Amino acid sequence: MTFILSLLILFFGVPAVHADRGELVSSRLRQHLTAPEAAAAAYPAGRVNSACPVDLYVLVYRTLDGKGKEVSASGAVAVPVGSPPVPVVSIQHGTVFGKDDVPSRLPVHLLADGIVFAASGYLAVMPDYVGYGESSASFHPYLHARSLAASIVDMLKAARTFSERKGVRTDGRLFLTGYSEGGYATLAAHREIEERHPGEFRVAASAPMAGPYDLMLTLDLLMRRGSSGSVPYLAFAFGAYDRIYGFGRLRGIIRDPYRSRVLRLLDGPQSGKAFDSALPDKGGAQLFEPAFLSGWKGRGAKRVKAAARENSLTSWKPEAPVAFFHCKRDSLVPVENAKAARASFKARGAADVRLVERDLGDHGSCFAPLLAEARSFFDSFGGGGE
Repeated sequence: MTFILSLLILFFGVPAVHADRGELVSSRLRQHLTAPEAAAAAYPAGRVNSACPVDLYVLVYRTLDGKGKEVSASGAVAVPVGSPPVPVVSIQHGTVFGKDDVPSRLPVHLLADGIVFAASGYLAVMPDYVGYGESSASFHPYLHARSLAASIVDMLKAARTFSERKGVRTDGRLFLTGYSEGGYATLAAHREIEERHPGEFRVAASAPMAGPYDLMLTLDLLMRRGSSGSVPYLAFAFGAYDRIYGFGRLRGIIRDPYRSRVLRLLDGPQSGKAFDSALPDKGGAQLFEPAFLSGWKGRGAKRVKAAARENSLTSWKPEAPVAFFHCKRDSLVPVENAKAARASFKARGAADVRLVERDLGDHGSCFAPLLAEARSFFDSFGGGGE
């Protein structure tokens, strides 16, 4: 038996085992909010009728980057003080360009999405993702399903260890939600948990909001429409995939001088304003090489399209209920992709998949009202203790 095992190792190598994934490296109390303070901080994301006090912590933990290398990452945890056993909700943030524009570092008044859940009796877990906050990685693997899911699942593991050490009791239910990139990350984490961690966590329900779940469809619509508003996000996505899949440092994809600017900004971009100012303001026709743009619209750009298809999240069957929330007039993340995701899940036999469409404006104005609906959706399963 030993001889056979030795031969297997010789010919196939030793599979990577990341024993430290999800290890809690450190935790620190950032702020205590009294019940009135918690209710006030939560208000931008929704009213809490009977708020409880909230302790806000920062966690650092071990996870994987876009190439499977072990790195550290950080996030925030909002703990309802003095509550009975509570459900856990993981809240995934949307696209940010600045390393500090994440839950572990944002001021409390900008963490209303997490505070509103914690003040209502949920343990709110808010990952920063790899490349942000206190992460040892400088690069964020944007819209890369595997590493986003890993950073969320490993944060949940670290939060579980933290809760046990602090005597915070949870009731075994896990809810997942997020907006924009966070909606995409939510669905990626839901798939990861059900397919690879079914004995560790039980997803009670997920509520992805305004995310590009059918990534190939979303990118195709944006590339064909060519609006200036999508330029930073397309540059971020293709730049991230270049780092992960090796497209030759974006040669043949993004024109100079923008190509060198994108490559520089990927290593810790400082702000959305810096990203915007480094890129053209007249749409994709000015950003992309003409041959790449025409190839995308035809049968070319095969490697980039393959990466987009690999990172689409529609080819599986969720077991726990999923409610997609999306605004009809969203021009940045078109609702067509949420419709495609729902149709795909239903075709695969998923029992409870919903799509809630609202006419509340464009991408930037829909977050707060859709979050309130996601919270009501979770409350219908017993929710928190409010």
